[in-house]
Amino acid sequence: MSTPASKSDSAWARFLAVLVVVFLLFGPYLANLMVDHSRQVFQWRTSDSLTLIGLMTGLALASVLIGAAIRRLGPAMLVRVADQALILGLGAGLLANLWFQTSRPVGYHIGQFGMEMRTLWVLLGGLIGCSLVRPDWNLARRCRQLCLVFSPPVVIVTVQLLRASTYPAAMDALPAPASVAHAPDPASSVRPVYWFVFDEWSYERTFEAGEVRADLPNLARLSKQSITFHDAHSPGPETELALARLLFETDRPVVSGRGRVGFERDGGFVASHDCRSVFDRFGEQGYHRFFVGFALPFGSWLKGHVDV
Repeated sequence: MSTPASKSDSAWARFLAVLVVVFLLFGPYLANLMVDHSRQVFQWRTSDSLTLIGLMTGLALASVLIGAAIRRLGPAMLVRVADQALILGLGAGLLANLWFQTSRPVGYHIGQFGMEMRTLWVLLGGLIGCSLVRPDWNLARRCRQLCLVFSPPVVIVTVQLLRASTYPAAMDALPAPASVAHAPDPASSVRPVYWFVFDEWSYERTFEAGEVRADLPNLARLSKQSITFHDAHSPGPETELALARLLFETDRPVVSGRGRVGFERDGGFVASHDCRSVFDRFGEQGYHRFFVGFALPFGSWLKGHVDV
């Protein structure tokens, strides 16, 4: 008949305990991924979730295999030192999540490098030292048992991560050059049109007396053959809101989240592909419509509005 101690010392229990520790160390990153906006910015896909889960599982498995090799081949002192790795990892994971979950811009919080955190790290180091000189305390086994008790959240977080909304990059392949690249007909009224939006770009540091500064020669050449707006105002306080309203020429509230993007209209939701964008009128004039952007779900916003 197996005892609780022998159960916690089994290979499966060791793996599960280390997996809990790895999840704790990844905890702040996982918490960020539970926020829909973070997955939107990362263009998160189901394959990313599977890769992350595989990485954490692989780290746990590798740690268990290394520990097993040390216990089988290493000297007694090295085995005792290796046992403290679980205590260190568990303590580090708890402290990382303590700092992350209590961080806030105002009010009391435990700083990442504050006195409270430094004190807790000193106490953790003292606990590991005591475990080394007093092996009869069996602290490593107690930590494994504690990890087994708190292992169910690992399954819950994994399911949440797999069920979370995704934002595919939706990046199209460039068409064959022959289908789009040709010399413009001088008699045609159709001319290539390029629209640049410089986000978080300082006007004061770019222009002097209405002209682009001389130390920005490439931008100065671009400005000389462009329509430059010297009194332009953002239609929104954030890039996500401002660009959505620019692209669809609207001041309606932007709705973005849970895998969908669009606008609020008459108390309801209208998807972006049902709205008219600035690219639609150019498509009607025979233009090939290309869009290049990053950090936002432009593929979802402009689906059906651009060619590439």
